[in-house]
Formats: sequence, C-alpha cells, structure tokens
Amino acid sequence: MLGRAVRVSLDVLVIVAGLLAVVVGAWLIDDTIVHDGQVVRNVEMAGTAIGGLGEGDLAATLADLGEGVAETDFTLAAPDRPLVDPNGVVGVHLAAEPIVADAMAVGRSGVLLDDFISWAESFFSPRTVDTVYAFDPGAFAAWLEGRDDTILAEPLEPYFSGRNGPITVTPGVSGAHIDVAAATEAVAAAVGAGDAPFTVEVPWSELPPDVTPAAVAAGLVAAEELAARPLTVRVGTNVVRVGRETVRRWIDSAREGDRLVPVLDEDRIAASMERLLVDVTTEGTPPEFTIVDGEVQVDVGVSPLRCCRGGVGDVVAEALESGTKGAIALPLVPVADPEEIAANLGIHEIVGEFTTNHQCCESRVTNIHRMADIVRGAIIEPGGSFSINDYVGRRTTEDGFVPAGSIQLGRFKDDVGGGVSQFATTLFNASFFAGLDFTEYQSHSIYISRYPYGREATVSYPAPDLEVVNNTPYGMLIWTEYTDTSITVQLWSTPYYEVEETGQSSYRQGACTRVETFRQRTDPEGRVIDDMVFAVYRPGEGLDCAGRPTPIP
Repeated sequence: MLGRAVRVSLDVLVIVAGLLAVVVGAWLIDDTIVHDGQVVRNVEMAGTAIGGLGEGDLAATLADLGEGVAETDFTLAAPDRPLVDPNGVVGVHLAAEPIVADAMAVGRSGVLLDDFISWAESFFSPRTVDTVYAFDPGAFAAWLEGRDDTILAEPLEPYFSGRNGPITVTPGVSGAHIDVAAATEAVAAAVGAGDAPFTVEVPWSELPPDVTPAAVAAGLVAAEELAARPLTVRVGTNVVRVGRETVRRWIDSAREGDRLVPVLDEDRIAASMERLLVDVTTEGTPPEFTIVDGEVQVDVGVSPLRCCRGGVGDVVAEALESGTKGAIALPLVPVADPEEIAANLGIHEIVGEFTTNHQCCESRVTNIHRMADIVRGAIIEPGGSFSINDYVGRRTTEDGFVPAGSIQLGRFKDDVGGGVSQFATTLFNASFFAGLDFTEYQSHSIYISRYPYGREATVSYPAPDLEVVNNTPYGMLIWTEYTDTSITVQLWSTPYYEVEETGQSSYRQGACTRVETFRQRTDPEGRVIDDMVFAVYRPGEGLDCAGRPTPIP
C-alpha cells in the first residue's frame, strides 16, 4: 500500500512539474520571443491597449492620443467668469519618452517571480501605464497672450480738462486681467503634480493704467505753461488780449504712450472767440443807390465782417502751440450778403415826389442845391428815421453854405444856410404823399407863397428839425434833382400806402392862424389810417400870436 501511495504522489509531482514547465515555458516564449522589443501583453494607457506595440508604434499611438490631451484633461478658469475655452490649450502634452520607457518596462522588473505573476494576472485584468504630462511654458504663455478674453476690465486712463474753468484731473481706474506669468507658473505646478484632469484656478490681477500719477503731474505743468502764453487777437482795427483763464477752458489732455500732454479743443476756441468778439466788427460800406435816366443803379457795397469764419480754432491753437508773438489776425465772416441786403431794401420805383420853385440865381439857391447834394442818396431803413439836422449837421461856410434870408423870431434875417427850409418843405411834401410819419416838424412862422399853404416845414440848427419815419417794410431812397429855378425830392421804394389828401381846415389861434391838412393812408391789407399835419402862421412879420412885437434877432 505504502509503495503504491508513493508512486501516485510521484506521478502527481511529475504532472505538476510538467504543467509548471509548460506554463513557465509559455511565459518565457510570450515575454522573450513573442513580445521581444514590444510592450508585453494586455497593457493599457488612458484606456487604450498598447500591448504588443513596439517603441515606434507606441510613439505613434501616443502622438494620436496627445492631440486630444489638452481638450480632455485641462481647464483654465478665473473666478466668476470662464476665462478660455478649455479646448485647444497650448503647451500641455503627453510626455512620450517617459511613457514609452514605462510601457516597455511593464512586466520586466528583473525579478522573475514578480514578472511571472504580472504576466499571469494579465489574463484576468489589464496592466496599466500612468499618463505622464509635459508642459512647455513658452508655448503656453504665447498662446495665453494671444487671446482676447484675458482682460476682465480695461483700465481707465486718467485725464484732465479745463472745460469748466480750472484744469481738473479725473484719476485713472485700474482694470483686471489674467497675469500671464502667474498663470503660466500655476499651470506648470499643476502639470508637475500630474493630477489629471487639470483645473487651474487663476485669479484676476490688477491692470493699472499706463499713465502714472507722475505723468499726470507733468502734464498739468505743461498745461499751465500753455495757458500762461500771451495771446492777442486782432479783428480789423480792434485788438483784444485773451487771458489765462479763458485759455484754460480750451485745454484737454491727450495720451502719448504713457505720457499725458495738453491739447487745445479747436471747437471750444471758436465758440469762445465768437462770444468774446460778438460786438466787434469791421466797418463795411452800405449799398449805394443812384438814379440814372430814371432807372435804379445799385452798388451793393461791402458787408461788415465779424468773428469768425470757420478755422479760427485752428489759427488760434497753432499760434498758442507755436508761441507766436504779436497779435493774431482772425479769419472773419461777412455779417450778411451785400447783394441780399440791397435786394431786401426793395428800392425799385418812385413812391413819393414833390417839386417847389424859386427864383434863379439868389444866394439861397446855393444853399438849397448844397443841401440837395448832401442828402441825395440817403437811405431810410425800414422802420428807421431821417433827420435833416442829424444827417447834414450845422450849416457852415466850410461846408459850402452861404448867408441868405431866413426867419428868426418872426423876422426876416440873413444867416448862413438861409433858404434850406425850401428843401425841408419839398422833402416834407414828398414824405406826406409817400405815407411816411413825422416825429418832428414845424411850419414857417410866416406863410411864404411859394410853399403849399399849411403843408410845409422849416429847419434851423439845432432846432427846429424835420424828422420823418419810414413806417414801411422797405428801404426808402431820398433822391434829389434841381434846376436854376426848382428843387425836386423823390422817394424811391416799393409801393406800400395809397395816400390821398382829404381836406383842409383853418381857424384862429390868438392872432395866429392854425391850418390843418388831412391825409388818408390805406395799407396793403386795406386798413385805413387817417391823420393830419398842421401849420401855425403869425399875423405878420415881427408879431407873435398875441399880436405883440417880437424881439429883433
């Protein structure tokens, strides 16, 4: 029995030894022959089977896997806001060389028992190779710098302005951004730790303005130096000094790199110049009208000029910036179009005319003609008035007047300019029939038969005066003509009133006689205006209205 048991045990041992030899042989064949120079059987990396791959094939497989590494294993984020799309992060990749070395070393530790056990276990579960990552900080930094979503808020640069008077500073405000150097360092640390997938929190960093407080202070000094430069402007013959306070209001700041420099606002300069010089104009020449062969001839004249034509801001700014010495002539603009001014006066035809006669060759005729020459061409603006004494002034021999008969204190007496009352009477009647108003007039104190009874006027200097008002919307040209024995006054305009003398009455006023002449005017809208003029005549030369003698002048 004992011998039989021994034989059975020896047979079992032989069988086990044979089986073991077969398994070991299979392992040796699989490891040293089948997978010679390859990754041993049933090995995975990141879920991908790499067993049986040689180093070249393994490197190619790792390259394919590496294309999606940054997309699947890496997220870069900032607080409260996604910073970048996690796809396509540059600089993080699989470390092929250490992974290949690790993969080729699996199951080949050099300890036979360990290697055999590893091989045996591979029939039941795969063996794994750790994923090893590498990081290229230069590539990552370049990638991050090239993105447009690394700035949370742009910084607000400081600036200054004198728009409201003193030059005031608005301070800069810092923005927020991802600091590339800090982000690169954080990613490098995460990759070095090897804990994929990577989520790297990168805080926002302060992004200060480019212009520093020191640069602002330097800009303010330059601004005050600019405001302190002397500035004198000239408009025609008018010279105006512009003060520092005004110049300050024109100054703003502009950036030049990290500097802040003063600049001049040309629009504010132009507006300021117009306000300062609103009442300053150059003299122009008004339109002149002449009558030639019964036709109106016009010289439109030259418009006055005022400040300022476009571009005045450029002129003043350039002068200040360049430190121009002396007064700057400003570009001016016409106050109005001369041709339009002349046309708007509406001087086209005769609207009132009167002629009075006199004897030839008397000294008084010299004065009448001289007065006609001075007044000829005068224009009464719409709504304006015309005064003989204001327009002609005192009659003197220097002005071409001579002594001739006049009435003073109810007595006839020679005086320089005597006889010009005939011109006044002629103008009075032309104005009467043109429908003009009278603000001042006085009849001769003694009636003279060459004048219309009760409808005439006298003048002396400074009083009495004849002043007429142009109560129409058109200009009124006074045109005079004379012969040796007559004087004619014409008023040229656009017809406005229809005028008719409607009657006359007279009554005693003490020893004098008051004569009233009635007029009816009809305006373009059909409204009728009734008025009258009057004259008061003394009973005779040297007598007043009480019949008493008057003093001898």
